[in-house]
Amino acid sequence: MANESRFVVMTVECPHCKAKQKVHVAVAHLGPGYMPNQYIWCIECETQFDVRVPDKIVGGPFPL
Repeated sequence: MANESRFVVMTVECPHCKAKQKVHVAVAHLGPGYMPNQYIWCIECETQFDVRVPDKIVGGPFPL
């Protein structure tokens, strides 16, 4: 069970083309209030944008 990946699925929206997409976010282990700066590439317009989620992105983006 120690090697088991734990994540939640969150929906994010590209600020450029408004495409909604899913990302897998690690279960918060870093404490409340921690929001690392992370960037993903939009699956529609291929623009990179900042994603504000509570922990590290471990998968995605995926189509909604």
